Amino acid sequence: MDKNPEVIEKFTKSIYKGQQWFFTHSTEEVADSIIKYFPGTDKETIMTVIDNYKNIDAIAHTPEIKEENLNRLMEIIADYDANLMQKKPEFNKIVDNSYAQKVVK
Repeated sequence: MDKNPEVIEKFTKSIYKGQQWFFTHSTEEVADSIIKYFPGTDKETIMTVIDNYKNIDAIAHTPEIKEENLNRLMEIIADYDANLMQKKPEFNKIVDNSYAQKVVK
C-alpha cells in the first residue's frame, strides 16, 4: 500500500463503483452480468440468490470494512476450520479504511 497508493485507490474506486452498480440495477441485470461465472446454474436460481442478498442487506454499500463485519467473517472461517485462523489479528493492524473513506467522499 505504501509503494503503490494510486493502485490501491483505483482498486477501491472500482469496488465502490461495483457496489453502486449493484444497488442501482435490477436483479435481472445483475444476474445477466454474472451468470457466466456460474456455469450450470440457471438464471432463476441466480436471481433468487441476488434477491436474498438484497433482502438481508448482505452486500456492503461502501468499501469500508467495519470491525464487527470482519469479526463475523473470521468467526465463519474459524467455524469452518479452526486451523485456518489460529489467532485473530487486531483489526487496526490489518485494515486501513482511509482509501475507502476518500473514495466515498
